[in-house]
Formats: sequence, structure tokens, C-alpha cells
Amino acid sequence: MSDFWLFNGGYFRLKNITLGYTIPQNISRKIMSNNIRFYINATDVFSLNKYPKGWDPEGLGIVSTVLGGFTIGF
Repeated sequence: MSDFWLFNGGYFRLKNITLGYTIPQNISRKIMSNNIRFYINATDVFSLNKYPKGWDPEGLGIVSTVLGGFTIGF
């Protein structure tokens, strides 16, 4: 038997992160709004592993995505 294909299968993956900021009401009321919030969301940001190059620990061929937006309440 050969141990050529044996490797450490442990990994760490940052799956989802969301950052947001709500503008203070004294500023948002100047444009006749109750609240304004900006946000950015990133999915599958990075992974730390010792897998061979090109292999994915979850076997799904994960693609990173970044979304951003804002909400305005009246």
C-alpha cells in the first residue's frame, strides 16, 4: 500500500461575513428619511487548508461572491 495520496484533511473556511453601517438619524432626517443603512456581504471569502492545489475541501467548487447595498426607511 502507498501513502502517496494521504494528506491532512483539516481546513478552516470563512463562509460568510456582513458589515453594515447605519447613518445617524440627525443626518438621515435632513433628507427626509427615518434611517439609512449601507452594507456589504461576502460569501466564501477564504480557506486555509493543506489540500493539493485546485482541490476544494467541500468538493463543491465554491465561488466567492461580494454583494453590497443600502436600505432607506421613510
